[in-house]
Amino acid sequence: MTIYEYADVLTEVTAKALGDSIKEELRKGTLEVKFTKVDGEERTMICTLREDLIPVVTITTSQAKRLEHQLSDEVVRAYDLEKEAWRSFRIDSIKSVREV
Repeated sequence: MTIYEYADVLTEVTAKALGDSIKEELRKGTLEVKFTKVDGEERTMICTLREDLIPVVTITTSQAKRLEHQLSDEVVRAYDLEKEAWRSFRIDSIKSVREV
């Protein structure tokens, strides 16, 4: 099921709502997100925020503070199941999102 298809204009309000919706769906399962990277390359990522699909990693307090500082309403951080690593994408760069 497709959750989102590219729209020409995302207002600040609709971008936040889209980001919140994507994060909610990622907590429930796995999504395919197509987006444009900062360098202009198109990328497809199979990702999740479902805890039982993400390996447990121990981090230091300074790493946790740095990660917290990087959080933004404009960016979604998710676990890339193919690369087995955390990745992020800008909400305004999303082309499509669908359940897998």
